[in-house]
Amino acid sequence: MLIAKARSIGATIVTHELPNPESKKRVLIPDVCLIFDVPFMNTFEALRQFSAKFA
Repeated sequence: MLIAKARSIGATIVTHELPNPESKKRVLIPDVCLIFDVPFMNTFEALRQFSAKFA
């Protein structure tokens, strides 16, 4: 549902998971994003992009 919504509104998914197409135990969010052409980034990239500062 999350990836479908992101695709429909042109949003980017933020996740801690890393792509691993060879994973046999479960399907990872970045792998599904790659299949459906939905942009994604990891949490640390998002924090850098948004210039988050913790004080």
